[in-house]
Amino acid sequence: MEFFLYLCTAMEESKNKIITYATGIFIQNGCRRITMDSIASDMHISKRTLYEQFGTKEELLSACLEYMMHQIEDKRRLMEAHVKEPILRAMFHMQSATKVSQNGAILMNDVRQYYPEIYNRYYTAHNFDFEKSVRQTLIEADEAGLLRPNFNLDRTIGAIKSLVNLNPDKDSSSSMEHLSDLSEAGFTFIRGLLSVETIKKYDEQEIRYKELFKHLDK
Repeated sequence: MEFFLYLCTAMEESKNKIITYATGIFIQNGCRRITMDSIASDMHISKRTLYEQFGTKEELLSACLEYMMHQIEDKRRLMEAHVKEPILRAMFHMQSATKVSQNGAILMNDVRQYYPEIYNRYYTAHNFDFEKSVRQTLIEADEAGLLRPNFNLDRTIGAIKSLVNLNPDKDSSSSMEHLSDLSEAGFTFIRGLLSVETIKKYDEQEIRYKELFKHLDK
């Protein structure tokens, strides 16, 4: 019995290592040209070991996207445990979503083009969770009187989704600069939704807020 438990634990650890490694490789290079054989070779494991855990490349790719979603959810929970003000939560949602969108641009472009079923399944779930979180946060901010009088919820959410999904050219060498620009644009966009009184409070605390986001988004 003890040996069986040990074997199960070892297999689970091996599976997690494969997912973690493959996710990094897919994010960096996309998934079109990465093969199961190359992953096994780079990890110094046999192809048999890899295929025992994942029968196909599609199965591995799905597991990697699921892993990415769990990472996003973990960061969201951490943020909500530390940030209670709805405006700050809205800013963090944009900051985090923009980072995910830009860092995974090469991968998601490949998934969309070559694995549309997986792309639709992943993005349907991700966009639903993101929109739900942002919508609830903005409703709380509006009810607390933090937003400008002519605030429109649906138009705002549509604009936010468009902003965070603006991917750089996958061959661009300036993606980090692009990410920084979009991150700053996200702060500016949310600031534009605020009432005059809220803007004054935000401006006084802007540096502290951005430092907090950097800490939570590591």
